[in-house]
Amino acid sequence: MYANMEGANLWDANLKKAGLRNANLKGAGLGNASPKEASLWAANMEGASLWGANLEGALYEPNRGRLPEIASFSTAEYLWKMRFRSFPHALEDLRREFKEVGYKEQERQITYAIKRSEHLNARERGDLIEPFFNYVFSIYPWSTAYVQDRRYGFLFR
Repeated sequence: MYANMEGANLWDANLKKAGLRNANLKGAGLGNASPKEASLWAANMEGASLWGANLEGALYEPNRGRLPEIASFSTAEYLWKMRFRSFPHALEDLRREFKEVGYKEQERQITYAIKRSEHLNARERGDLIEPFFNYVFSIYPWSTAYVQDRRYGFLFR
């Protein structure tokens, strides 16, 4: 499915579980939007504005090199709950960009999202050994030094 929403004003839009696969969101305004659990697979996110957007559970695998506006992305909620299914490259690119501009907290949240995705993907494949050892031997979640829980706030930093 292809949707051309280049430059669209989607502020405050409820995009929960939206299938935005291959969507052109170049320069779109997604501030305070809720693409919660939305699929952003192969989407063009170049220059998209995500001020305060809720990205909880969003499948983040847009086209490489088509990053949203980094300053606005840094304000998005639940960065740590984004995930990838097949290709971690977009999250790795995003983490690298946060690192380059000095957004350390967001960089840690993306690292956590990557490790969490690897853990969830392994469990979905039926692999129980890898997630267990990653959890026990500090690869997930301790290596990121970032764990957040709504009930308790920040547990590790």
